[in-house]
Amino acid sequence: MPKRNAAQKAARAAQQTTPGTGYQSALNRARATTPPPASLIPEPTPEPAPTPEPAPKVRTYGPRQFPDGLGLSEWEFERAQRIGAVPPPDVAGRWSEDAFNATAARVGEIREQIGTMPDVGARRAEEHLSERFGITVVPGTAAELSRRGHLPVRGYYKGHALYCGVTLERFKDRRKVVRASAAGRLYMRDEAARALNLRPTDFAHLIRAGLLAPATTVLSSYPPRVVIPLYRQADMDRAVRSRRVDWDAVRATPPGRPSPLAKLPDAKG
Repeated sequence: MPKRNAAQKAARAAQQTTPGTGYQSALNRARATTPPPASLIPEPTPEPAPTPEPAPKVRTYGPRQFPDGLGLSEWEFERAQRIGAVPPPDVAGRWSEDAFNATAARVGEIREQIGTMPDVGARRAEEHLSERFGITVVPGTAAELSRRGHLPVRGYYKGHALYCGVTLERFKDRRKVVRASAAGRLYMRDEAARALNLRPTDFAHLIRAGLLAPATTVLSSYPPRVVIPLYRQADMDRAVRSRRVDWDAVRATPPGRPSPLAKLPDAKG
């Protein structure tokens, strides 16, 4: 026989104590007043754990945001990095807000260090020196100054040297520019031959014998683009000092006669 639950027991007890009470009505009243067994009481829903407050987001600056915030152009920032005027990134390749604020506080000092002139090509460098000293500065002067250790090359653009803007901006020695302009002047082949008072055939023998070689080359301005060799004044001066050549005899040779330079052996290698 199945066990009676608490409501059924209460209904039977009510029938015994109150004669005439129907079982069903007593059972309904008992069910309304008898608490359910513990096994039938649902477990209370646990309160959700409080969500922790998110940590405040730390601001950092990327390689574009950092110079933009400082008011530095791309070339200014690259130069500042190169000379160590700005700190390296300190947060996973980026700059922290502390690093930015410390740098911003001395941006005036940084500008003094980096100057106002970007690194430039030969033409702009020579134009700057011409204006600065009020003299004629011929093409080839910038390369000559660099060759002599007076003007550093800081990079290249499309194969052409970029000369240090800081050095150009602070260049003070006029005599170095004058000497470099004289020694570094560049000539095309026919111009070089005329400058040396030589016939084109004599000049060709100088090149064949290795007494003279192009200092650099350029591309012609109009198509078809051809490579044009350029000869440096200092190299030409060195060639005419060679004791292997009787220059008086070379220059005295009339047109149509073989060049005395034809006797020179070919350059080795």
